[in-house]
Amino acid sequence: MPRNNKSFNKNLALVVALALLFVIPSWMKNKYYLHVAITIFFSIGLAASLRFIMNTGQISLAHAAFVGIGAYFSAVLVKKLGFSFWLAMPMAGMISAFVGALIGYCTLRIKGVYFILVTFGLIEIFRIVFTNFWKPLFGGAMGIVGVPAPVIRLPFLNPIVFSSKVPYYYLALCLCIFSLWIMYRIEKSAIGKVFFSIKQADHLVEAVGVSLMKYKVMAFTIGCFFAGMIGSFFAHYYRNIFPNNFTMWYSTDILVAVIIGGVASFSGPIVGATILAFFSEALSAFRMYQTLVFGLVLIFTILFVPQGFMGLYPRLTPLIKRLSARNVSRAHDVGDRGRVP
Repeated sequence: MPRNNKSFNKNLALVVALALLFVIPSWMKNKYYLHVAITIFFSIGLAASLRFIMNTGQISLAHAAFVGIGAYFSAVLVKKLGFSFWLAMPMAGMISAFVGALIGYCTLRIKGVYFILVTFGLIEIFRIVFTNFWKPLFGGAMGIVGVPAPVIRLPFLNPIVFSSKVPYYYLALCLCIFSLWIMYRIEKSAIGKVFFSIKQADHLVEAVGVSLMKYKVMAFTIGCFFAGMIGSFFAHYYRNIFPNNFTMWYSTDILVAVIIGGVASFSGPIVGATILAFFSEALSAFRMYQTLVFGLVLIFTILFVPQGFMGLYPRLTPLIKRLSARNVSRAHDVGDRGRVP
């Protein structure tokens, strides 16, 4: 019964949280706060997709490159080739996944800091490609300006154009929920257990006949797929994309969000991306110091909360229970003293 009650309480809390998220635009009329919520949603999706790759023990600094691949190809498909956004978004994810599979097959044999250095080089290669090659297609350093907004076309009705923050809010929320749900289901499956096993002891996993490359490439490909889809949303939300949007610093922000929240917990990227988004908006007037503050927060987390903020929960739960028990016992003592003998 206790387990069933705990599971019921978690599911109830999740349903209530989702219900609140869906009704927020009905009472939040401020466009700025809706924009902050939208950025939090796609930041959560990016952090969760990077953590999915990190579940196999690999840390990638090229994640922003796959966001850029999705953004550029979605913009080209819709603006220059006349595709529907609703078709271009999954196609952008598949293109990012395909490129990720090719790169992963060539690089995932490298481990540790050497893999990080390789991914650092990859993101610079992609930035140079977007800047200097196929300028009629990618726009060079000027990027692609005037990316069309998504349009919903229903029979017998006028087209619904995304001309305000509200439809973007719901699209970002649904994309975030969809991404998290798929990654959660995979993580809790047998494949997800193999991912964690590779992270813990890859030589033992390989000794029992499991192909390390197969599962590492699979995790890398899935993470790149969701990065590409979110990149598509990025392009059509901001309506302008430039090569400098997808640099190593953007990848670092995504990585910091994962570490701050906690890699070990599925909820870690949600917490980390939310905290980082609030820091980013609070420091919007001091952009030059943002990287410094993020670095200090990261150092604090590594030194004092190595498991991330979600790692605090198991530590704080016994303390809270002890304090609650102490308060209850004090209340009983006061009640006993107040009784008339």
